[in-house]
Amino acid sequence: MININNKEWNKLRFLDIQKRLSEDDDENFFFEYKNDKITPKHLINEISAFANTYGGYIFLGIDDDKNISGCSTWNEQKINSTIHDSITPTPIFDIKRFKTPKGNIFIIKIEEGTEPPYITNHGGIYERVSSSSCVIKDSNKLTQLYNKRLEQIKRIQNKLKIDEPDISSRPKNLCAVLDVGFSISWSNTQKTIERFYKTDINEVSNWLKESGIEYGASKVGYSYVISAGILQTPFSSNALFPANLHQFIEIMVDGSVKFRIPLCSIPDSDKVDISMLCYIPIKFKELYSLFFGNDIHKNFICAHRYENLSVYKQFIPFYNQKDERLNKVLPNHLEKFGSNIIITSNRIPKNDFEIIERRSFDMWKITYNEENLLTELFRSKHINLGYIDRV
Repeated sequence: MININNKEWNKLRFLDIQKRLSEDDDENFFFEYKNDKITPKHLINEISAFANTYGGYIFLGIDDDKNISGCSTWNEQKINSTIHDSITPTPIFDIKRFKTPKGNIFIIKIEEGTEPPYITNHGGIYERVSSSSCVIKDSNKLTQLYNKRLEQIKRIQNKLKIDEPDISSRPKNLCAVLDVGFSISWSNTQKTIERFYKTDINEVSNWLKESGIEYGASKVGYSYVISAGILQTPFSSNALFPANLHQFIEIMVDGSVKFRIPLCSIPDSDKVDISMLCYIPIKFKELYSLFFGNDIHKNFICAHRYENLSVYKQFIPFYNQKDERLNKVLPNHLEKFGSNIIITSNRIPKNDFEIIERRSFDMWKITYNEENLLTELFRSKHINLGYIDRV
């Protein structure tokens, strides 16, 4: 989607709006001007249309002739609640408010949707045609929107999926693997790609050395693949491990990630130390920051995230840590609930992907910043695997 006055969204200023309004062209494929009198129904029709096509902007508080009239009826809260309550699924959008002598104006940025079709609460599905928003009546176009969603999901699945270890060559003490992946949409993808190629891989290597674990770093296609630690198996020292059966992270050129944490039982036991589910994602998060850190939250639109636990053999998880609080977790569970045995796999979410976007943080009542964004992307929802009481 194009930028207003060629400015990144987070750098947009009122002067850029004024310049846009002074240009000769009127409403076009990406821009709509609406005054304060627009009805909620009309507003959501426009937003549905932008989300179902290629995204765009609504200038609220500005007349069709591009004169600033300001808003008295509409405010940020009303815009947010109208969109959330009236379109399914909720489109990806952001709002900027600017004060003017005539009152506040609002710029609503609607991204091209990743889960079309976007349907209004009165059953309408809209698209942009030239400078207008029109209801879609052609069944072929509706089919194309549904197919677009399925193709998007399939592309992300293919991108993030890690192959299962071959059943014939799995180590005897391999009980499970935890896979986590996310694919990010950016407001400026080129900026992310440039950061990837400018990464000082020597700095990354030095950081890994200082972490005190054995590691390996390789360039594979358009990704860096970094392995961490050694998989403890009953194999002989000269045995070859199955492909992908390692603790590793793949960081892709577009900022997407997938990583795997194998869970192996300790010798002659059915117990698996799951302490790594706490600290390995933290380490991977810090590693990711070396590639894309420093204000990535300003360029972030949304992420499709998934997490998958594949269980091969039943096991009992425990925390092998000096933290006295963690050491009490398993005995307390056994006393109250019996054996904490893992016997089934799980995928979070069950269908498609979990979508993380800026507005998710408002719902979670968490401050939206770089640290919290990375924490949510890398945090494992299996961190308390098997335990009913919170750790």
